Amino acid sequence: MAHPVAMALLALSLNSTPPEPPSHEAADLKVIRQNTSQVQGCYERARAKSSRTQGEVIVEWDITTWGGVDKARVTSNTTGDKELADCLLQAVKTWQFEARESDAPTHMSHPFRLLVAQ
Repeated sequence: MAHPVAMALLALSLNSTPPEPPSHEAADLKVIRQNTSQVQGCYERARAKSSRTQGEVIVEWDITTWGGVDKARVTSNTTGDKELADCLLQAVKTWQFEARESDAPTHMSHPFRLLVAQ
């Protein structure tokens, strides 16, 4: 028969869930919000060429363990304006996120909804 303390430790380890890694979601969204002026600048330049420009550009990227942006790309663009999408992509590539504790990058996808204010 196993020792009671050993059984109690085993039960404790089987019943407890490991701690979740820290979530960077709120901090990541804060970085996006802090860079709204870059996004707005891209949109304003596009609207100066065509006042009808609006839609959504989805950009995906990896956040490296040190917080840099890697492998950024536009995955969807309903605006019909390639220059606008390229401007947003170039802006995202300059952003700096919090460093990660894991050895793997964090994948991120964000829709930039660009609509005319009513």
